[in-house]
Amino acid sequence: MKLNEFQGKKLFEKEGISLPWGKVALSPSEARALFEECGKECVLKAQIPAGGRGKAGLVRGAASPDEAEKLSKDIFGKTHRGYLIEKILVEEKLDIKDELYLSFGINTDNGTVDMLLSRSGGVEIETAAEKDASVISRTSFSPLYNPAEYQLRNVWRELDFRGSLLSKLADVSYKLCHLFFSYDLTLAEINPLVVSRNGDVIAADAKLEADDNALFRHPDLGSARDTLTNPLELQAFDIGVTYIQMEGTVGVIASGAGLAMNTMDILASKHAVAANFLETGGGINAVLMKDSVKLLMNNPRVEGLIVNLYGGVNPMVAAAEGVVAGYEESARKVPVVVKILGNQQEEAWKIVENAGFPTVKDMRTEKAVDLLLEKIEAKR
Repeated sequence: MKLNEFQGKKLFEKEGISLPWGKVALSPSEARALFEECGKECVLKAQIPAGGRGKAGLVRGAASPDEAEKLSKDIFGKTHRGYLIEKILVEEKLDIKDELYLSFGINTDNGTVDMLLSRSGGVEIETAAEKDASVISRTSFSPLYNPAEYQLRNVWRELDFRGSLLSKLADVSYKLCHLFFSYDLTLAEINPLVVSRNGDVIAADAKLEADDNALFRHPDLGSARDTLTNPLELQAFDIGVTYIQMEGTVGVIASGAGLAMNTMDILASKHAVAANFLETGGGINAVLMKDSVKLLMNNPRVEGLIVNLYGGVNPMVAAAEGVVAGYEESARKVPVVVKILGNQQEEAWKIVENAGFPTVKDMRTEKAVDLLLEKIEAKR
């Protein structure tokens, strides 16, 4: 679960991490009122759990109440990476001397907790690291315990920080690391970690990701559903499927993540782009398949749909019945190609063929993709 910036900063506040003044606005008039309450220049930040906000013009500086209201009108209602912007964080503008980077995250290669530091804060750290790997300092710790403050202090010391600033950096690092462990986070990032001109160390941003499997231990974080604003992603969450919206025009339903990615790769090799990633998981039934088909049909960008299923213990007859029902209940009609293999495949083939869907009866996903693209082109 990815938290919005304002949600992450509420957790920072509990830990005693220094923050700029800020409150959330739900309308342009509220943004104006909050600017007046702050009493100084502010920054308006769209609240969505996605990166690239600054480059997309969704983080804007305002020098007056009128400007705050005007700029927020431009931000509210926009979408970015599939997220609808309904909240804006109105935050005081900081007097910045330096921008640093600090994060704790799970290293999936070896299971350690990695602390990343950089003097190149305020930019996408991946981009900076691609240009020069030396800008990143990486230190690994055991995932079984929170490192001591002196251990974190030593890492900052290696970057030539000294004196009171070193103590402040060690303190914020210890607090962020404690938050990381206590809330079962997979990522805790501050970028930028600002050093102000008067020497304060302030978290100017917050990017936190929690392990969905541990959310039951942290009811104060809410549900993963709470961070979703895209109607299709909300619908997918309620259905119980893994769904990521993309920018293409070919809908994809697959019975596993690997099968879905393979289908998307083949589409890309044909110069076609998937409209989504959707994998059903292992609990296929007629209702889930019906709702999944209707979900993709509700996306106006979808020009065609490929259903790519492999049934081990999953009932493919039920899956086929769900595909047909979902198509019949959808107002939009686009070309559909179905590839079903495995448990009860012959019976499933009859169901989809009787409904008039082209059916692929072998392992070659490329064959199904080619057939669908032909039908999409013919309909244009």
